[in-house]
Amino acid sequence: MFSQRNLGIGRGLDVIYDLQKIEIELVRQLVFEKVYIDTVGETSLYLPPFSYHLELIQVSTRIIEDIRNLIPQEQIQPEQVELMRSSANLQYAFQPSSMDISLDNPSEILSSLEILLCFIKRTPGGNGESFIKDYVNQWSTLSGLIENHEFHNLLNRPLKLKHIISLYELIEGQVANLTIDYIDEIYKEELTPKQREEIENLIDFDTKQPATIVNGKIVKFSAEVFATALKRFIYRFLQTEKQKVTDPLYLYICEPSLHFWPPAISELEDLDDSFPDSLFVNQAFEAYKFVIDQIEYHKQVVSSREQQIQNQLNNPESTRLPPTTPGSQRGPTPRKKPKSRFDML
Repeated sequence: MFSQRNLGIGRGLDVIYDLQKIEIELVRQLVFEKVYIDTVGETSLYLPPFSYHLELIQVSTRIIEDIRNLIPQEQIQPEQVELMRSSANLQYAFQPSSMDISLDNPSEILSSLEILLCFIKRTPGGNGESFIKDYVNQWSTLSGLIENHEFHNLLNRPLKLKHIISLYELIEGQVANLTIDYIDEIYKEELTPKQREEIENLIDFDTKQPATIVNGKIVKFSAEVFATALKRFIYRFLQTEKQKVTDPLYLYICEPSLHFWPPAISELEDLDDSFPDSLFVNQAFEAYKFVIDQIEYHKQVVSSREQQIQNQLNNPESTRLPPTTPGSQRGPTPRKKPKSRFDML
C-alpha cells in the first residue's frame, strides 16, 4: 500500500500491519467475482477476432463450409420463400434469382444471422431438423436477436437449422443488391468484346438446372446461377481493397470451400476448367452487370414473343392472308432481258 505519511510513526506506539487482512481486502475488491482472461493459443490476443457488422465472411472466409460440416444443409423450398414474402410484407423486385426477395431492413436481419452463424460454429451445432426459432430460444445469449421485428417474423416460419445457410444466402443476396454498386472503382475494369462473347457462349437463359453437365464437365451455366456466384464473390470479397486485382477470377470463384455455387456445381472436380480463365478479379463487377443486362434483355425478348403469340390467338383474323382476286394468282409479266446495254435506252 502507498501513503504519503510516515507510517513508522504510531504516536509512540508500534504500528503493526495485518498483511493477511490487507490481502483479503484487496482480493475482495480487485479479484472477487472477476474473470481471468487468458490469451488465445500462442497469440497475444485475449479474445478471438470479433466479426464486425456485415464483415463475417472477410473474417472467417470458410464459415459456410464449417456450418455445412456441422449441420448438413438443404435449400429453402420455393413455396416457403413465397410464405416468407407474404408473412413479412416482402415485395417482389427484379433480381437475377427467382429466390431473391426484397426486405425493408435486410442489413439488420443479415447482422442477426451473422451472430447466429458464429454462435453455431462455436457450439456443437445442433439437429438439422430442429427449428431455428427453437434453437435461438434455448440459448439466453441469443435472446437479443428476436428483438428485431422482421427477424422475429422470419423465425416464425417453419425454417430449420438445415436451412440456415440458405436463409443467410437469401438475405445476403438482398443486401448485396443494395451495396455492391458502391465497391471501389479498382474493381470495375471493363470487359473486352472477346470476354463478353466468351461469357455469352457459356451461359444458358432457358435452363431450369444450375448447369448443363456432360461427362462431368459443365457445357453451359444457368445465367441466373452464374450471376449469383459473381454477386456473392463481389459482396464477400470486394468490399475492401485487400484483393489482388490482377489475379485470375477462377482462383477464387471456383474454390469449392467458399460455396459461391450450388452444391451440384461446387462438388465438380474440374469447375475451374469450365470458368473463363480470361477474367480477372477486377472484372468481376462488370461481368456481373453484363450477365444481368443479358438476363433482362432475354426476358424482354421472351415477353415480346409471348405477347405476339397471344395477340395472334386473340385476333386470328389478323393473321389470315388477304383474299385473292381474279387474275391475282397470275404471276408478274416477265420482263424481256435486254440483249445489250443499248436495249435499255
